[in-house]
Amino acid sequence: MAESNVVAFEGDMLRLAREYANQGFKVIPIPFREKKPVQDDWNETDFNADLEKHFPPKKLMNIGVNLGKSGLIDIDLDCPEALLLGPACLPKTAAKFGRKTAPNSHLLYRHRDNGKLPKQAAIRFKDPRIKDEKDERATLLEFRHGGGGKGAQTVLPGSTHRDTGELITWSEEDHEPKLIEDAPQLLKIAKIVASLSLLKRYWPQGKGSGRHDAALAFGGLAARVGFTLLQAEKVLLGLGGEDEEAKDRLRAVRDAYGEHEKDGDPPGMQKLREVFGDDVAYQVVKWLGLEQALGPGEEELATLFAERHAHHLRFVEAWGWMYYNGKRWKRQTTKLAHYFAREIVKEAAATYPKDKALKRWVTARNVQEAASVDPSLAVTDDIWDRDDWLLNTPGGVVDLKTGKIRPARPDDYMTKITAVAPDFNAQCPLFDAHLKRIFDGNEAMIAYEWRWWGYSCTGVTYEQAFQFWCGEGGNGKTTTTEVIAYVLGDYHQTVAIETLTASNSQRHSAEIAVLAGARLVTASETEEGQAWAESRIKRLTGGEKMTANFMRRNPFSFQPKLKLMVLVNDEPRVNANKAMQRRTQKVPFNVEIPESERDLQMVDHLKAEAPAILAKMIKACLEWQEKGLKPPEVVTKATREYFDDNDLMLRWFRERGFLKAEDKEVWISSQEACKNFNDWLALGRTGKNYSETRFGREWPSRAERFGLQWARLERGKCWNFNLAYKVKSGAMPQVDQEQMVQDAGQVDADDDVPF
Repeated sequence: MAESNVVAFEGDMLRLAREYANQGFKVIPIPFREKKPVQDDWNETDFNADLEKHFPPKKLMNIGVNLGKSGLIDIDLDCPEALLLGPACLPKTAAKFGRKTAPNSHLLYRHRDNGKLPKQAAIRFKDPRIKDEKDERATLLEFRHGGGGKGAQTVLPGSTHRDTGELITWSEEDHEPKLIEDAPQLLKIAKIVASLSLLKRYWPQGKGSGRHDAALAFGGLAARVGFTLLQAEKVLLGLGGEDEEAKDRLRAVRDAYGEHEKDGDPPGMQKLREVFGDDVAYQVVKWLGLEQALGPGEEELATLFAERHAHHLRFVEAWGWMYYNGKRWKRQTTKLAHYFAREIVKEAAATYPKDKALKRWVTARNVQEAASVDPSLAVTDDIWDRDDWLLNTPGGVVDLKTGKIRPARPDDYMTKITAVAPDFNAQCPLFDAHLKRIFDGNEAMIAYEWRWWGYSCTGVTYEQAFQFWCGEGGNGKTTTTEVIAYVLGDYHQTVAIETLTASNSQRHSAEIAVLAGARLVTASETEEGQAWAESRIKRLTGGEKMTANFMRRNPFSFQPKLKLMVLVNDEPRVNANKAMQRRTQKVPFNVEIPESERDLQMVDHLKAEAPAILAKMIKACLEWQEKGLKPPEVVTKATREYFDDNDLMLRWFRERGFLKAEDKEVWISSQEACKNFNDWLALGRTGKNYSETRFGREWPSRAERFGLQWARLERGKCWNFNLAYKVKSGAMPQVDQEQMVQDAGQVDADDDVPF
């Protein structure tokens, strides 16, 4: 306020000080337009003993009163809401004062404390949502009493307000404070005023905003603190105003009182939390001493849930809850998290028996859901099994780069574990003998398979390879695979062969979702005539990120870490493209074990050596890192022959293409060759017609294998070979392979790509 608007006391300050002293007030000299007393030791000084010294008659000053030494209580209604509601609740007193813009903001009472009030200078009732102490709205009400000899003072009328420059004045000429026999009861009423002021500040506004529920919550509070129904109705109108919904709100209060009269347990506590929020609701019930009626809310319980279970629970949106059992994280299907939430809610219900919300089944569910988004519990799906070089075992975590083992930790975030711990001092003679038998003593083949299994212990897919074991039954394929699968435990996953073979029907992505984190995946038993689902195999073995979902779960993305092993009796068809050739490693099984020598319990016998087998796999992993897979000749030869047998172009050329000595100048154009090839396919071979573009892209690599060359002639690019039958003719005769000329020159590497 400008200095010209400052109003000062025009009377004799000394005379005023004497009047206050005669009323029993212990006065305090305060600088003009200030709140803080002149002396720091004001609480120990008796200024009444020498008023002339401390209150010069002509000097502008403020004057205060030492509340504790004077046996006074000052209730400072520090906000508009308290100014409105305070007079309806607090005892009447003639000693009311304030300033022009905030009249009657201070109420003075005499009291006989007898040590029953809190031993503190003053009690401030603050808005829990306003954290800034400098914000003038922060304090709703202040109860100043100077308890326990602590200094509390108030600036009295005759002073000038520090901030506004307004003169502080009494509301009535007779300003004798009312004597309060029960000071703690006055404090209780002050708490009610503070509570009502807070509710008034955040009372819902507008039709349909929750004012009915707010009135129900207020009715429950009013009944609990002892308001008569008439008092409650009067205060309610002050809280919510009089409008077209006022009758509905009054009815809600009456309903609350009816419930209270019926069983002494009025409703509304949960509504208090829902309408006003946890912070306001808890502050109100704390001031009113109703903590037993309003226990912790769902958010607070969810925070407690997170604090208590952060070391062994995590939530993944796509999967649900994960639980750490000391060795690994496991997806929960037994509602364990809900059980933990119920335990927390039951504990709270025992502490707050009057909180009805804590007795509802839905509360535990809501606590669990709220906890699922807590930062200490909520994690993404890409955090799990992320270290491709760690292998989790019951004996600890193996670093596959070194072969060393250490204790498991929750922050490894490993969901997989092997069936056994490795035993590096044990041997597996039975399994070694088994491998020697099924691979016909081929040591290079056995060493290769150990490297493959060692590679399968990791989560890396550098090799981008997959094996298929091919051979008639009775050769040990299934037995061997079952043992390795058992050893790897959770790191192994079986998949239906239909997932890996071509089909016209669409399959659910849950078949792919189960492969997340798996390091060895096996399938078996293809049907005759089936073809590989090549695109899917390439994605699975190439480490390309995939998206899938479990039944009734949200989709999630993962990067496959798997090595694929497929056991077949009949070879699936395959396109002879480079991508599949690079990935495929065919392992032939040519040994058949006679039925008389087969041990039906062989798998169980071999599983007994699992610790030694795992140790040997870990050692083989180190060897793989040093040497690579290095497939032996028997594998590379079988794989090459497999693709040759499935290469339609090679088969076509071997049946129709020839070049006699006298026909060296015969040249076939790319268009003619493509038409002849499609004509050959139409004779019952499996495969769709090729476009000239596709034929031109795939044929040159085959032509090079036969030493053919090409030239650019009038008909375009042509190849120097003849066809056993013209393009537009009927059936083609078989041509002896010896008729082909093997040395027909080489393609110029600097020339254009053929076709």
